[in-house]
Amino acid sequence: MTAATVDLNAVSGIGSGTALSLAATTITADNSGNGNLDLNNAWPARSPPRR
Repeated sequence: MTAATVDLNAVSGIGSGTALSLAATTITADNSGNGNLDLNNAWPARSPPRR
């Protein structure tokens, strides 16, 4: 999934067995029950500006 913002909500985990692959600048993930949140983010990290 590629997007600027990703908001994930689950009851029993996300990416169980295989991580969910994302490319996003902002990711929020909530799990209201049992289970793991297994996410990979391919968005490139941004370095702080040089002075």
